[in-house]
Amino acid sequence: MSQSRKSFLAVVTNAAFKLIPTILVVGYLWWLWMFSTAELHADPWGFMLVFSAGMIISYLLYAQNVRFSITFLALVGVLWAVYQLMSSNSSGEFDALYYSISFLSLSVALVAAWLVGFGFARVKIFPWIAALAVLLVAGSRIVSEFPDASHLMNVDVVRWMSTSIFTEGSLLFRLFTTLALIFTPVLFYAVYIIFINEMLAKFENFDVRNFFVVLRKSGSLAAILLLILMAPFAYILLFGFPDFLEEKLQEGVANSASFLKKTYNQGTNQPEFDLNDYAQLLPEVKLSDETVFCTYIDNFFPTRDGGKIPMPLHFRRFVLNRFEPRTEKFVLDPYPPSAIPSDLFSPSTRDVPIGFSVEDSVIEAETRRFAQRKDVTSTVYIQTLSPDAFVAPNTGYSYRKMPVPPEDKETFHTVYQSKSNISLFNLPPFVFSSSNPELMAYREMRQQTLENIGGYEKLDSTFMRYYTQIDESDSLIINLAKEITAGIDNPYHKVQAIIDYFFATDEEGKPIFTYTLEPGSPPSAEQSFMHYFLFDNKKGYCTYFAGATVLLLRAAGIPCRMAVGYAIYDRSNKNTGWYWVYADQGHAWLEVYFPGYGWIDFDTTPSDDNESMTPPKPDATPPQYARSPVLSVLGEVTGIGGDSSSIFIRPYKLTYKEDEFDIDDADSKIIEIRPDDGTVTIDNEKVRIGEFEDNRKMILSTYSFNYDLEKLPKYRSRYGDILSWMDRRFPKPIPVDEAIIVYQEEENEEDEGLIFAVDGRIKSFSSDSSSLVVAPTKIEYRGKNYPVDQRLIPSVTIRPKDGKIQVDDEVIALPELQVGDSMLIAAESSDKVLQAIKPYLATEPFPNWFKNSFPEQIPVDKVTLQLPETPLIYQVLWTLLWIVLIAALVLASLALFVYLFLNWRIGSSKDNTRLYWVYRYALMVLHQFGIYRTVKTPLEFAKDTVDPTFGTEFSQFMNVYLKAKYSPQGLATSEAEFVDRFTQNFRDKVFQPYSRWDVIKNFLNFIRTLRFLFVK
Repeated sequence: MSQSRKSFLAVVTNAAFKLIPTILVVGYLWWLWMFSTAELHADPWGFMLVFSAGMIISYLLYAQNVRFSITFLALVGVLWAVYQLMSSNSSGEFDALYYSISFLSLSVALVAAWLVGFGFARVKIFPWIAALAVLLVAGSRIVSEFPDASHLMNVDVVRWMSTSIFTEGSLLFRLFTTLALIFTPVLFYAVYIIFINEMLAKFENFDVRNFFVVLRKSGSLAAILLLILMAPFAYILLFGFPDFLEEKLQEGVANSASFLKKTYNQGTNQPEFDLNDYAQLLPEVKLSDETVFCTYIDNFFPTRDGGKIPMPLHFRRFVLNRFEPRTEKFVLDPYPPSAIPSDLFSPSTRDVPIGFSVEDSVIEAETRRFAQRKDVTSTVYIQTLSPDAFVAPNTGYSYRKMPVPPEDKETFHTVYQSKSNISLFNLPPFVFSSSNPELMAYREMRQQTLENIGGYEKLDSTFMRYYTQIDESDSLIINLAKEITAGIDNPYHKVQAIIDYFFATDEEGKPIFTYTLEPGSPPSAEQSFMHYFLFDNKKGYCTYFAGATVLLLRAAGIPCRMAVGYAIYDRSNKNTGWYWVYADQGHAWLEVYFPGYGWIDFDTTPSDDNESMTPPKPDATPPQYARSPVLSVLGEVTGIGGDSSSIFIRPYKLTYKEDEFDIDDADSKIIEIRPDDGTVTIDNEKVRIGEFEDNRKMILSTYSFNYDLEKLPKYRSRYGDILSWMDRRFPKPIPVDEAIIVYQEEENEEDEGLIFAVDGRIKSFSSDSSSLVVAPTKIEYRGKNYPVDQRLIPSVTIRPKDGKIQVDDEVIALPELQVGDSMLIAAESSDKVLQAIKPYLATEPFPNWFKNSFPEQIPVDKVTLQLPETPLIYQVLWTLLWIVLIAALVLASLALFVYLFLNWRIGSSKDNTRLYWVYRYALMVLHQFGIYRTVKTPLEFAKDTVDPTFGTEFSQFMNVYLKAKYSPQGLATSEAEFVDRFTQNFRDKVFQPYSRWDVIKNFLNFIRTLRFLFVK
């Protein structure tokens, strides 16, 4: 083969084995980046085409020794000139401006690719640089994606694996997802590119045989790497995540008070804070000072002189009613016993239209029966709080979404007004240290009232058992509770005794328990964090204090639970009633139940935490006061006005002066609205009327502050139906401030698609065996899954149209079916009766809408019975187990296979070829014992290292080998005889210093074997 052909083959081989994997990994990282970016300035396929072409052209040019400086400067100059030309012609033309920005983005990609191609062609250590670069990029992605990996779950295989092993959204779930999707592929590339570079560097003269050698070895390397990298995932699938690693992981990712989480909104790329539905004891937590929301709380203590004292209230997010001793977590139990009333109001806040409200009449009625209660209204302006979160003083029962004042839209994205029925005994911490005579008198009245309540004898036994549940084996906490409350019978005095325990001082007047964000870990792995806090360290953050108090109170027979939310401080005298809340105000406290008075807040976290009222930055000026619109309408778009300035709507619901009206189909009339600016909002963007897609069903919500509408009297039922009254009184078209459109699936009678589906467990048959009563676990309506709380939707009755059910491949009649406890079903329906149901619009709780909208017996087209069987996951696990076992066996035996192969080649070869295999055999044996030739020549290595260490004749062999390799003369008889006995003598002397176990251990080290095979 000619020298030029060899050179060309070397260039092509290097390009194939280095550039193609680089293109793949860059494309992969770009793809991952797209998942977390709302807006792209360049087409992703265009980016990859430009990057790939630029890197390949650059590599081919500079592999032929073309001068870099001239070509690179010429490339940059041409690109810059074209960009300037495009920019100069973009004035007033959006398309031209867009194309110029896109061109700039692609130009940057081309320049970057050009530099990468140059690096691979000219810089020897560039593969190491590339490996380090992709690892750094992957590391940054892991840091940013780890808080919330949900948007990465579009990868079906990884989603299936993650959700099969871990609870979705959990710490291990997020870790597994980010490692499987980001770190593992990038680590594969980094190791591969370094090995392949070292392998290719040893070939000075390249030919076709060498190409296939590289191909074979690179393929072997890729297979071995995949087995090694996938082994941890296979282990987790088979045996679960090791407990001690899970504990260390939990410690290493501690975040704000163990329940505060920070994510990034994929649309705005802005941080969002929310509270997890658990709180955990950790050795260290970190807090953020970012603003979460501000609020106005209409709650004041009136004084005799006509003044008023602001009374801030903790804002509750969750109540945690169960403690898990193994993980030391306080968790939200989503399905407590049916006898336990739920008072946690959790509306679907994101979907509620502006101007409409959601109320839970059950919670409201439940709390109003308690004494010493009053309604409190709070207006919340959300800055970085998650839109899905609802926070309000205990106990919230109403949510009304309001328009953000125009002056504050740059700061706040959502405003809502909540109503809470609170206990008058929920006093802020400053009241307990206040010297104000009126507050002192009120505090004493509170104490006297709670002292006189009596015991819990008349409470429901299930309720008492549930809220006094504790680990019966935890004798330390049980005995401590008995010690603290010894001789005390009154429940309130027991509560006060345990609270006083955490505020006690020593002989020097110093507090025994102190607040810290770094309580540390127990010195012994057997000791729990709670025991370490209570009996040794006595230092912790709010979760420690609230959690310990809950456990001690329960051990003393007092029903209680933990609450998590935000502590609210009154920091300013200038803006009475306004409070700014930062992420580090995420807080935990406890709620104690008193018969006749309900749940009452108590806080045992030391005042260093609760009364540290200095904000991380000055509180801003309060926003403009948000007002409820005079009119809000929610309905279906039916058309657009002829001049494209108005929209026609068939209303579903409307509010007028805060009175809400459901519109029956019989009374429905088309109304015309006209937005002030002639636009509608679609996906948070303004679009001119008439310029948006109108071939799909559109649900429109709109609101108005128009003064002419406000002057009109309130509607009275004697005026006739509301729409007819509006038609007579309202201007046409109706002026509105904003109109928001959401596209929905088309509804029509010809639609044969799936409308309704339910998964659940069979409870029983109907009396005539024509229907099934199902305890639902999931309900789907028009392609959207809705939460199912079995306390609120305990059962659903479905009626198969043909009276049959499918079991595996067999269809049987319902009367022939025997109901068993483990029988799960899935039912589907596209019935026209269900098509006529209006969509769920989040203006009422989902359970209420479901009960009121769906027929008592829901007709379904298909019912499938899921009999217990060996899940697919176990079949996959067994397959993976065999793969892992085979891979482990191959890796463990790799050195033995290589050793036997070299012995076989020595015995089957002759002359110089035999000398080569003897040389390779000697190096392999030395490699396995950790003796490597680094910068020395083979002869120097033999003379200076091997012979002095083992007493071999390796240097003499090297002289014979080099003579045979470079001299045309053959070996002398004495030299041939020396070679015949060298292998046995070398093996005996090298193995002699090692015990049999040392030999086995060194030959099981497959890393050294791989180093011998791939790095020469």
